[in-house]
Amino acid sequence: MKKYILFLIFINMVMGIELFARDLYVSPSGSGSSYTMENPGEIKDALFAAQAGDKIICLDGTYQDTEAGAINAFRTSNSGNSTSGSITITSQNPLGAYFKQRGVGYPAIGMEQRDYIIIDGIKADAISFVGCDYIQVKNCEVINGFVQWATNYPSGDLSLYWGINIQTSNNCLVRNNYVHGMYATNSDTHNTACIMVFGNSDNNIIEYNSVDGSHSNGEPGNVYNAYGTKGGDMDDNIWRYNFGTKCKTGFMAMGSTDGTRYTQRNKVHNNIIINTNQFLEHNHGGIDWQVYNNTFYNGIHFINGMYYADVSDACPRDSYVWNNLIHTATDVYRRDPNTVNWSSFLAYSNYNQVYNCTYYASYAWGKNNISLYVFQSTNNYDMNSLIANPRFINAGGSNPEDYKLTSYPSNGRGGSYAPVIGAYITGNEVIGCTQDKTAPASPIGIDAVIIQ
Repeated sequence: MKKYILFLIFINMVMGIELFARDLYVSPSGSGSSYTMENPGEIKDALFAAQAGDKIICLDGTYQDTEAGAINAFRTSNSGNSTSGSITITSQNPLGAYFKQRGVGYPAIGMEQRDYIIIDGIKADAISFVGCDYIQVKNCEVINGFVQWATNYPSGDLSLYWGINIQTSNNCLVRNNYVHGMYATNSDTHNTACIMVFGNSDNNIIEYNSVDGSHSNGEPGNVYNAYGTKGGDMDDNIWRYNFGTKCKTGFMAMGSTDGTRYTQRNKVHNNIIINTNQFLEHNHGGIDWQVYNNTFYNGIHFINGMYYADVSDACPRDSYVWNNLIHTATDVYRRDPNTVNWSSFLAYSNYNQVYNCTYYASYAWGKNNISLYVFQSTNNYDMNSLIANPRFINAGGSNPEDYKLTSYPSNGRGGSYAPVIGAYITGNEVIGCTQDKTAPASPIGIDAVIIQ
Protein backbone atom coordinates (compact mmCIF):
# COMPACT_ATOMS: atom_id res chain seq x y z
CA MET A 1 0.00 0.00 0.00
CA LYS A 2 2.82 2.37 0.93
CA LYS A 3 4.59 1.73 -2.37
CA TYR A 4 1.31 2.39 -4.22
CA ILE A 5 0.88 5.75 -2.49
CA LEU A 6 4.47 6.74 -3.28
CA PHE A 7 3.88 5.76 -6.92
CA LEU A 8 0.76 7.98 -7.09
CA ILE A 9 2.71 10.87 -5.57
CA PHE A 10 5.43 10.40 -8.20
CA ILE A 11 2.88 10.33 -11.04
CA ASN A 12 1.16 13.45 -9.72
CA MET A 13 4.50 15.22 -9.49
CA VAL A 14 5.32 14.35 -13.11
CA MET A 15 1.90 15.44 -14.30
CA GLY A 16 2.16 18.59 -12.21
CA ILE A 17 5.39 19.54 -13.95
CA GLU A 18 3.59 19.37 -17.29
CA LEU A 19 0.83 21.64 -15.99
CA PHE A 20 3.23 24.47 -15.14
CA ALA A 21 4.11 26.95 -17.90
CA ARG A 22 7.79 26.92 -18.81
CA ASP A 23 10.28 29.60 -19.85
CA LEU A 24 12.31 28.17 -22.73
CA TYR A 25 15.44 30.22 -23.41
CA VAL A 26 16.88 30.02 -26.94
CA SER A 27 19.65 31.71 -28.87
CA PRO A 28 20.82 31.72 -32.52
CA SER A 29 23.63 29.29 -31.58
CA GLY A 30 21.73 27.39 -28.87
CA SER A 31 21.54 23.60 -28.58
CA GLY A 32 20.45 20.94 -26.15
CA SER A 33 17.29 20.73 -24.09
CA SER A 34 18.14 22.69 -20.97
CA TYR A 35 16.51 25.89 -22.29
CA THR A 36 18.04 27.97 -19.52
CA MET A 37 19.51 31.43 -19.90
CA GLU A 38 22.94 29.95 -19.20
CA ASN A 39 22.43 27.03 -21.61
CA PRO A 40 19.86 28.15 -24.19
CA GLY A 41 18.40 25.74 -26.69
CA GLU A 42 17.79 25.92 -30.43
CA ILE A 43 14.65 27.83 -31.40
CA LYS A 44 13.10 25.23 -33.70
CA ASP A 45 13.44 22.56 -31.03
CA ALA A 46 11.73 24.90 -28.59
CA LEU A 47 8.94 25.58 -31.09
CA PHE A 48 8.41 21.84 -31.39
CA ALA A 49 8.42 21.34 -27.61
CA ALA A 50 6.33 24.34 -26.56
CA GLN A 51 2.92 23.66 -25.07
CA ALA A 52 0.05 25.96 -24.13
CA GLY A 53 1.24 28.53 -21.59
CA ASP A 54 4.94 28.20 -22.43
CA LYS A 55 7.11 31.20 -23.24
CA ILE A 56 10.00 31.01 -25.70
CA ILE A 57 12.48 33.71 -24.67
CA CYS A 58 14.90 34.66 -27.44
CA LEU A 59 18.32 35.97 -26.45
CA ASP A 60 19.73 38.80 -28.56
CA GLY A 61 20.82 37.94 -32.08
CA THR A 62 19.56 37.14 -35.57
CA TYR A 63 17.18 34.24 -36.24
CA GLN A 64 16.41 32.99 -39.74
CA ASP A 65 14.24 30.08 -40.84
CA THR A 66 16.08 28.88 -43.94
CA GLU A 67 13.29 26.37 -44.61
CA ALA A 68 10.48 28.94 -44.48
CA GLY A 69 7.55 28.59 -46.84
CA ALA A 70 5.24 31.17 -48.36
CA ILE A 71 3.18 31.50 -45.18
CA ASN A 72 5.07 29.50 -42.54
CA ALA A 73 8.31 30.45 -40.78
CA PHE A 74 9.24 29.50 -37.23
CA ARG A 75 5.83 27.89 -36.85
CA THR A 76 4.98 26.29 -33.53
CA SER A 77 4.02 22.60 -33.50
CA ASN A 78 1.13 23.29 -31.16
CA SER A 79 -1.45 25.93 -30.38
CA GLY A 80 -2.12 27.52 -27.06
CA ASN A 81 -5.60 27.42 -25.61
CA SER A 82 -7.97 29.42 -23.45
CA THR A 83 -7.39 27.22 -20.39
CA SER A 84 -3.60 26.97 -20.11
CA GLY A 85 -2.79 30.14 -22.04
CA SER A 86 -1.02 31.19 -25.22
CA ILE A 87 2.38 30.14 -26.50
CA THR A 88 4.54 33.27 -26.41
CA ILE A 89 7.60 34.09 -28.52
CA THR A 90 9.38 37.08 -27.03
CA SER A 91 12.78 38.75 -26.80
CA GLN A 92 14.76 38.80 -23.58
CA ASN A 93 15.61 42.43 -24.33
CA PRO A 94 12.94 44.42 -26.19
CA LEU A 95 13.70 44.24 -29.94
CA GLY A 96 17.02 42.50 -29.20
CA ALA A 97 15.96 39.39 -31.12
CA TYR A 98 15.81 40.04 -34.87
CA PHE A 99 13.91 37.62 -37.11
CA LYS A 100 15.28 37.81 -40.62
CA GLN A 101 13.27 36.52 -43.58
CA ARG A 102 14.56 33.92 -46.00
CA GLY A 103 13.79 36.26 -48.90
CA VAL A 104 11.33 38.96 -49.97
CA GLY A 105 8.66 36.32 -50.71
CA TYR A 106 8.68 34.87 -47.19
CA PRO A 107 7.57 36.10 -43.76
CA ALA A 108 10.17 36.19 -41.01
CA ILE A 109 7.59 34.72 -38.62
CA GLY A 110 4.60 32.97 -40.19
CA MET A 111 1.90 30.84 -38.58
CA GLU A 112 -0.84 28.82 -40.26
CA GLN A 113 -3.73 27.30 -38.29
CA ARG A 114 -2.23 27.96 -34.89
CA ASP A 115 -4.37 29.60 -32.21
CA TYR A 116 -3.46 31.48 -29.04
CA ILE A 117 0.03 32.58 -30.11
CA ILE A 118 1.71 35.78 -28.85
CA ILE A 119 4.58 37.55 -30.60
CA ASP A 120 5.92 40.15 -28.19
CA GLY A 121 8.78 42.64 -28.33
CA ILE A 122 10.76 41.27 -31.27
CA LYS A 123 12.14 42.91 -34.41
CA ALA A 124 11.20 41.18 -37.66
CA ASP A 125 11.16 41.66 -41.41
CA ALA A 126 7.50 40.59 -41.57
CA ILE A 127 4.93 38.78 -39.40
CA SER A 128 2.00 36.81 -40.81
CA PHE A 129 -0.85 34.71 -39.41
CA VAL A 130 -3.16 32.72 -41.69
CA GLY A 131 -6.17 30.83 -40.32
CA CYS A 132 -5.27 31.64 -36.71
CA ASP A 133 -7.56 32.85 -33.91
CA TYR A 134 -6.79 34.68 -30.66
CA ILE A 135 -3.38 35.87 -31.86
CA GLN A 136 -1.47 38.82 -30.40
CA VAL A 137 1.29 40.79 -32.14
CA LYS A 138 2.49 43.51 -29.80
CA ASN A 139 5.43 45.78 -29.01
CA CYS A 140 7.28 44.74 -32.19
CA GLU A 141 9.26 46.63 -34.81
CA VAL A 142 8.62 45.42 -38.36
CA ILE A 143 10.76 46.43 -41.33
CA ASN A 144 10.98 45.45 -45.01
CA GLY A 145 7.71 43.44 -45.32
CA PHE A 146 7.11 40.45 -47.59
CA VAL A 147 5.28 39.64 -50.82
CA GLN A 148 3.02 36.70 -50.00
CA TRP A 149 3.31 33.75 -52.42
CA ALA A 150 5.99 35.49 -54.50
CA THR A 151 8.63 33.03 -53.31
CA ASN A 152 10.51 33.53 -56.56
CA TYR A 153 10.47 37.31 -56.18
CA PRO A 154 10.27 39.41 -58.30
CA SER A 155 7.86 36.96 -60.01
CA GLY A 156 4.38 36.38 -58.61
CA ASP A 157 1.66 38.81 -57.57
CA LEU A 158 3.64 41.73 -56.19
CA SER A 159 0.51 43.44 -54.88
CA LEU A 160 0.20 41.03 -51.94
CA TYR A 161 2.74 42.98 -49.94
CA TRP A 162 2.54 43.80 -46.24
CA GLY A 163 4.44 44.12 -42.98
CA ILE A 164 1.98 42.53 -40.52
CA ASN A 165 -0.73 40.28 -41.95
CA ILE A 166 -3.81 38.94 -40.10
CA GLN A 167 -5.57 36.65 -42.60
CA THR A 168 -8.70 34.51 -42.17
CA SER A 169 -8.15 35.04 -38.46
CA ASN A 170 -10.53 36.18 -35.72
CA ASN A 171 -10.37 37.81 -32.28
CA CYS A 172 -6.76 38.92 -32.75
CA LEU A 173 -4.93 41.90 -31.26
CA VAL A 174 -2.29 43.95 -33.12
CA ARG A 175 -1.01 46.43 -30.56
CA ASN A 176 1.79 48.96 -30.13
CA ASN A 177 3.87 47.99 -33.18
CA TYR A 178 6.05 50.19 -35.41
CA VAL A 179 6.08 49.28 -39.13
CA HIS A 180 8.41 51.20 -41.41
CA GLY A 181 11.21 50.93 -43.95
CA MET A 182 9.19 48.80 -46.37
CA TYR A 183 10.84 47.47 -49.53
CA ALA A 184 10.44 49.52 -52.72
CA THR A 185 8.61 46.76 -54.65
CA ASN A 186 7.26 49.24 -57.23
CA SER A 187 3.83 47.78 -56.51
CA ASP A 188 1.71 50.28 -54.62
CA THR A 189 -1.74 48.92 -55.55
CA HIS A 190 -4.55 48.98 -52.99
CA ASN A 191 -3.64 45.45 -51.85
CA THR A 192 -0.42 46.60 -50.22
CA ALA A 193 -0.41 47.59 -46.56
CA CYS A 194 1.86 48.17 -43.61
CA ILE A 195 -0.73 46.31 -41.50
CA MET A 196 -3.28 44.18 -43.37
CA VAL A 197 -6.50 42.48 -42.27
CA PHE A 198 -7.25 39.90 -44.95
CA GLY A 199 -10.55 38.14 -45.86
CA ASN A 200 -12.82 36.30 -43.43
CA SER A 201 -11.32 38.04 -40.40
CA ASP A 202 -13.73 39.32 -37.76
CA ASN A 203 -13.60 40.99 -34.34
CA ASN A 204 -9.93 41.99 -34.49
CA ILE A 205 -8.49 45.06 -32.75
CA ILE A 206 -5.66 47.10 -34.27
CA GLU A 207 -4.55 49.79 -31.82
CA TYR A 208 -1.64 52.02 -30.78
CA ASN A 209 0.40 51.24 -33.88
CA SER A 210 2.58 53.62 -35.92
CA VAL A 211 3.31 53.05 -39.60
CA ASP A 212 5.37 54.88 -42.21
CA GLY A 213 4.86 53.86 -45.83
CA SER A 214 7.56 56.02 -47.40
CA HIS A 215 10.28 54.98 -49.79
CA SER A 216 13.77 54.59 -48.43
CA ASN A 217 14.45 58.11 -49.74
CA GLY A 218 11.64 59.46 -47.57
CA GLU A 219 9.16 60.16 -50.38
CA PRO A 220 5.55 59.04 -49.68
CA GLY A 221 3.61 56.26 -51.32
CA ASN A 222 5.72 53.09 -51.41
CA VAL A 223 2.83 51.30 -49.65
CA TYR A 224 -0.78 52.06 -50.54
CA ASN A 225 -2.49 51.42 -47.20
CA ALA A 226 -1.26 52.30 -43.79
CA TYR A 227 -3.99 49.94 -42.50
CA GLY A 228 -5.59 47.79 -45.20
CA THR A 229 -8.40 45.34 -45.80
CA LYS A 230 -8.69 42.82 -48.62
CA GLY A 231 -10.94 39.94 -49.63
CA GLY A 232 -14.26 40.73 -47.96
CA ASP A 233 -16.09 39.17 -45.00
CA MET A 234 -14.07 41.27 -42.54
CA ASP A 235 -16.70 42.42 -40.09
CA ASP A 236 -16.76 44.16 -36.71
CA ASN A 237 -13.04 45.02 -36.60
CA ILE A 238 -11.78 48.06 -34.69
CA TRP A 239 -8.92 50.42 -35.62
CA ARG A 240 -8.15 52.90 -32.85
CA TYR A 241 -5.32 55.12 -31.50
CA ASN A 242 -3.16 54.45 -34.57
CA PHE A 243 -0.82 56.84 -36.38
CA GLY A 244 0.12 56.71 -40.05
CA THR A 245 2.15 58.77 -42.48
CA LYS A 246 3.36 58.82 -46.10
CA CYS A 247 1.06 56.17 -47.57
CA LYS A 248 -1.52 56.52 -50.36
CA THR A 249 -4.38 56.04 -47.89
CA GLY A 250 -4.72 55.66 -44.16
CA PHE A 251 -7.49 53.04 -44.04
CA MET A 252 -9.24 50.88 -46.62
CA ALA A 253 -12.94 49.95 -46.45
CA MET A 254 -13.20 47.25 -49.11
CA GLY A 255 -14.87 43.92 -49.73
CA SER A 256 -13.94 41.29 -52.30
CA THR A 257 -13.02 42.35 -55.82
CA ASP A 258 -15.86 40.32 -57.35
CA GLY A 259 -18.41 42.14 -55.18
CA THR A 260 -19.79 39.02 -53.50
CA ARG A 261 -18.35 39.54 -50.00
CA TYR A 262 -18.74 42.75 -48.07
CA THR A 263 -16.80 44.32 -45.21
CA GLN A 264 -19.26 45.61 -42.66
CA ARG A 265 -19.62 47.38 -39.30
CA ASN A 266 -15.97 48.24 -38.85
CA LYS A 267 -15.07 51.11 -36.50
CA VAL A 268 -12.26 53.62 -37.11
CA HIS A 269 -11.78 56.11 -34.29
CA ASN A 270 -9.15 58.26 -32.57
CA ASN A 271 -6.55 57.79 -35.30
CA ILE A 272 -4.18 60.38 -36.80
CA ILE A 273 -3.14 60.21 -40.47
CA ILE A 274 -0.81 62.86 -41.94
CA ASN A 275 1.00 63.51 -45.24
CA THR A 276 -1.15 60.88 -46.96
CA ASN A 277 -3.50 61.29 -49.93
CA GLN A 278 -6.63 59.94 -48.24
CA PHE A 279 -7.70 59.19 -44.71
CA LEU A 280 -10.03 56.39 -45.83
CA GLU A 281 -10.71 54.89 -49.23
CA HIS A 282 -14.28 53.62 -49.17
CA ASN A 283 -14.04 51.07 -51.94
CA HIS A 284 -16.45 48.47 -53.31
CA GLY A 285 -18.16 46.35 -50.67
CA GLY A 286 -17.42 48.62 -47.70
CA ILE A 287 -20.74 48.95 -45.87
CA ASP A 288 -21.85 50.48 -42.57
CA TRP A 289 -18.47 51.78 -41.36
CA GLN A 290 -18.30 54.08 -38.34
CA VAL A 291 -15.61 56.77 -38.71
CA TYR A 292 -15.36 59.20 -35.81
CA ASN A 293 -12.96 61.31 -33.75
CA ASN A 294 -10.10 61.09 -36.22
CA THR A 295 -7.58 63.72 -37.35
CA PHE A 296 -6.40 64.08 -40.96
CA TYR A 297 -3.69 66.54 -41.97
CA ASN A 298 -2.13 67.41 -45.34
CA GLY A 299 -3.89 65.19 -47.87
CA ILE A 300 -6.41 65.22 -50.71
CA HIS A 301 -9.62 63.41 -49.68
CA PHE A 302 -10.72 62.62 -46.15
CA ILE A 303 -13.03 59.87 -47.48
CA ASN A 304 -12.85 58.80 -51.11
CA GLY A 305 -15.98 56.84 -52.06
CA MET A 306 -14.95 54.71 -55.00
CA TYR A 307 -17.24 52.45 -57.01
CA TYR A 308 -16.82 49.66 -59.56
CA ALA A 309 -19.48 49.58 -62.26
CA ASP A 310 -19.07 45.84 -62.86
CA VAL A 311 -20.04 45.03 -59.26
CA SER A 312 -23.03 47.33 -58.85
CA ASP A 313 -24.36 45.68 -55.70
CA ALA A 314 -21.07 46.35 -53.96
CA CYS A 315 -21.36 50.14 -53.99
CA PRO A 316 -19.87 51.60 -50.76
CA ARG A 317 -22.80 52.71 -48.65
CA ASP A 318 -24.38 53.51 -45.31
CA SER A 319 -21.37 54.98 -43.51
CA TYR A 320 -21.57 57.03 -40.32
CA VAL A 321 -19.07 59.88 -40.03
CA TRP A 322 -18.81 62.35 -37.15
CA ASN A 323 -16.45 64.30 -34.88
CA ASN A 324 -13.57 64.23 -37.40
CA LEU A 325 -11.02 67.01 -37.89
CA ILE A 326 -9.73 67.65 -41.42
CA HIS A 327 -6.92 70.20 -41.83
CA THR A 328 -5.33 71.08 -45.20
CA ALA A 329 -6.95 68.90 -47.86
CA THR A 330 -8.79 69.26 -51.15
CA ASP A 331 -12.11 67.99 -49.79
CA VAL A 332 -13.80 66.00 -47.06
CA TYR A 333 -15.79 63.71 -49.36
CA ARG A 334 -15.33 62.54 -52.92
CA ARG A 335 -17.65 60.03 -54.54
CA ASP A 336 -17.45 58.28 -57.87
CA PRO A 337 -19.98 59.61 -60.43
CA ASN A 338 -21.47 56.11 -60.75
CA THR A 339 -22.58 56.21 -57.12
CA VAL A 340 -26.24 57.17 -57.32
CA ASN A 341 -26.24 59.96 -54.73
CA TRP A 342 -24.79 61.09 -51.44
CA SER A 343 -27.56 59.41 -49.45
CA SER A 344 -26.59 55.98 -50.79
CA PHE A 345 -23.03 56.60 -49.60
CA LEU A 346 -23.60 58.32 -46.25
CA ALA A 347 -26.13 57.26 -43.64
CA TYR A 348 -24.97 60.02 -41.29
CA SER A 349 -22.46 62.87 -41.38
CA ASN A 350 -22.24 65.65 -38.80
CA TYR A 351 -20.04 67.48 -36.27
CA ASN A 352 -16.94 67.50 -38.47
CA GLN A 353 -14.45 70.39 -38.43
CA VAL A 354 -12.69 71.56 -41.57
CA TYR A 355 -9.87 74.03 -42.02
CA ASN A 356 -7.87 75.04 -45.10
CA CYS A 357 -9.78 72.72 -47.45
CA THR A 358 -10.55 73.75 -51.02
CA TYR A 359 -14.04 72.24 -51.10
CA TYR A 360 -16.26 70.26 -48.78
CA ALA A 361 -17.33 67.63 -51.29
CA SER A 362 -16.84 66.67 -54.93
CA TYR A 363 -17.90 64.01 -57.40
CA ALA A 364 -17.25 63.05 -61.02
CA TRP A 365 -13.50 62.80 -60.51
CA GLY A 366 -12.89 66.18 -58.97
CA LYS A 367 -15.63 68.06 -60.82
CA ASN A 368 -18.89 69.43 -59.39
CA ASN A 369 -17.15 70.73 -56.30
CA ILE A 370 -19.42 72.06 -53.57
CA SER A 371 -18.99 74.02 -50.36
CA LEU A 372 -20.08 73.05 -46.86
CA TYR A 373 -23.06 75.41 -47.21
CA VAL A 374 -24.22 73.73 -50.43
CA PHE A 375 -23.63 70.29 -48.94
CA GLN A 376 -25.79 71.25 -45.96
CA SER A 377 -28.58 72.87 -47.94
CA THR A 378 -28.90 70.20 -50.63
CA ASN A 379 -28.30 67.02 -48.61
CA ASN A 380 -29.24 67.85 -45.02
CA TYR A 381 -25.84 66.57 -43.83
CA ASP A 382 -23.29 68.23 -41.55
CA MET A 383 -25.74 70.74 -40.13
CA ASN A 384 -23.50 71.11 -37.06
CA SER A 385 -20.17 70.86 -38.87
CA LEU A 386 -17.97 73.93 -38.98
CA ILE A 387 -15.03 75.61 -40.64
CA ALA A 388 -12.49 76.66 -38.01
CA ASN A 389 -8.79 76.51 -37.23
CA PRO A 390 -8.21 73.65 -34.75
CA ARG A 391 -4.98 75.30 -33.54
CA PHE A 392 -2.71 72.28 -33.37
CA ILE A 393 0.25 72.80 -31.09
CA ASN A 394 2.61 72.10 -34.04
CA ALA A 395 0.82 71.76 -37.39
CA GLY A 396 3.13 70.09 -39.90
CA GLY A 397 5.03 68.11 -37.27
CA SER A 398 5.89 64.44 -37.72
CA ASN A 399 4.65 63.08 -34.37
CA PRO A 400 1.12 62.37 -33.12
CA GLU A 401 1.64 64.76 -30.21
CA ASP A 402 2.04 67.63 -32.68
CA TYR A 403 -1.69 67.31 -33.41
CA LYS A 404 -2.93 67.93 -29.91
CA LEU A 405 -5.08 71.03 -29.61
CA THR A 406 -4.31 74.20 -27.69
CA SER A 407 -7.83 73.94 -26.21
CA TYR A 408 -10.62 71.35 -26.19
CA PRO A 409 -13.93 73.06 -26.93
CA SER A 410 -17.24 71.21 -26.61
CA ASN A 411 -17.95 71.36 -30.33
CA GLY A 412 -18.50 67.64 -30.91
CA ARG A 413 -21.61 65.56 -30.86
CA GLY A 414 -21.71 65.04 -27.10
CA GLY A 415 -24.25 63.00 -25.20
CA SER A 416 -23.12 59.38 -25.42
CA TYR A 417 -20.33 60.48 -27.75
CA ALA A 418 -17.20 62.57 -27.34
CA PRO A 419 -17.89 66.31 -26.91
CA VAL A 420 -14.65 67.28 -28.70
CA ILE A 421 -13.87 66.94 -32.41
CA GLY A 422 -10.64 65.19 -33.47
CA ALA A 423 -8.47 62.32 -32.31
CA TYR A 424 -7.41 63.98 -29.07
CA ILE A 425 -10.45 64.42 -26.85
CA THR A 426 -8.65 65.61 -23.71
CA GLY A 427 -4.98 65.75 -24.76
CA ASN A 428 -4.13 62.93 -22.37
CA GLU A 429 -4.73 60.12 -24.88
CA VAL A 430 -1.81 58.15 -26.30
CA ILE A 431 -1.92 57.72 -30.07
CA GLY A 432 0.57 55.64 -32.00
CA CYS A 433 3.28 53.22 -30.89
CA THR A 434 5.00 54.06 -27.62
CA GLN A 435 7.95 51.66 -28.11
CA ASP A 436 7.47 50.75 -24.46
CA LYS A 437 6.91 47.17 -23.37
CA THR A 438 3.20 47.79 -22.98
CA ALA A 439 0.87 50.34 -24.52
CA PRO A 440 -1.49 52.28 -22.25
CA ALA A 441 -4.99 51.16 -21.46
CA SER A 442 -7.72 52.57 -23.66
CA PRO A 443 -9.50 55.60 -22.21
CA ILE A 444 -12.90 54.81 -20.76
CA GLY A 445 -16.16 56.06 -22.21
CA ILE A 446 -15.44 56.68 -25.89
CA ASP A 447 -16.42 53.34 -27.40
CA ALA A 448 -19.93 54.51 -27.93
CA VAL A 449 -22.79 52.37 -29.17
CA ILE A 450 -22.86 52.16 -32.95
CA ILE A 451 -25.54 54.33 -34.51
CA GLN A 452 -28.21 52.32 -36.30
